[in-house]
Amino acid sequence: MTHARPILLVEDDGIQRETLCDFLSDDGDYHVVGAASLREAAAAYNANPTRFDAILLDALLPDGDGQTFCVWLRRSGYTAPIIMLSGGCSEAAAGPSIAAGASEYVQKPVRVRTLMACLKRHLNAVEQAA
Repeated sequence: MTHARPILLVEDDGIQRETLCDFLSDDGDYHVVGAASLREAAAAYNANPTRFDAILLDALLPDGDGQTFCVWLRRSGYTAPIIMLSGGCSEAAAGPSIAAGASEYVQKPVRVRTLMACLKRHLNAVEQAA
């Protein structure tokens, strides 16, 4: 069995957060820490800034927007993948997320297998670059 990679999932929709956490954790490749708000996400990140191999980040949360948090993460030195999740209905909505430092933009409703493939691709790229 491989070591489960720690992932931070920031999603305010409890059902979607639980579904994604369960799916990503099921095969044992990932240990997912869920956060329902930017406050919870910042607390989890600040507890150990090098803890997470990737962050899955909702673009719109009850206490702020994911793009601003993404900028903060990058300025604080976080270099691992950040995958922005958004209900934005157009491809043009991806631009601001990428400009904020997101590695990828995934539209909601999230297709879980597509998200899993995207996450694996980004984590493999980090490993190969090391």
